[in-house]
Amino acid sequence: IMLVVSPNIAFSAWEEETLGFNGIEYLCLNKGTYINTGLINENINNDKIVMNVGYSAFWRLTKTINRKFFNQAIIVVDESQRVKNWSSKVGRFAKTVSLFFDRVYLLSGTPIATPRDWFNQGKILRIDNPEFKTLTSFDDKFTIFETRHMGFKTFIEPVGFKNVELLEQMLKPKQIRLTTKEVGLQLPEQIFQDIKLKP
Repeated sequence: IMLVVSPNIAFSAWEEETLGFNGIEYLCLNKGTYINTGLINENINNDKIVMNVGYSAFWRLTKTINRKFFNQAIIVVDESQRVKNWSSKVGRFAKTVSLFFDRVYLLSGTPIATPRDWFNQGKILRIDNPEFKTLTSFDDKFTIFETRHMGFKTFIEPVGFKNVELLEQMLKPKQIRLTTKEVGLQLPEQIFQDIKLKP
């Protein structure tokens, strides 16, 4: 079983991709927690199905679905760069994934903006290094801070990375990086169109 957790806006794209494979079913879990739970339990032994659910809906589902599903499912987290604050709804979802699921894949086409974003990704993937135990230990090793002033206020802000090679070594066993050149053949041709608007 593959469970894709994605923004709701990506459901149609995942359906199109899934149905492109012969014999693979697509099931969108957007029908409320009670019905979604029943659909998961009905298909718990179906190894030819891709289920798609939104971030917040998934977090609610983990409280009701059969624990057997946790051991069987492959979880794909689409747009994983959205995981930033562990106290938010998306963060609670990510924490659940890191606790219960052993086979997790993160997908993102968005460049990582700050070192702390790598910390969040690493927690989901259970990177077993002391630097990933707490945000403080991660910051001490990998984050560069600057003191900023705004009026009478002074604050410290993360502005860059340090020890990048060490961070890359820790992440390498868990990631596959593809450049635009490598995936270029799969991208549609660019189309430019002028649309005139009435004043």
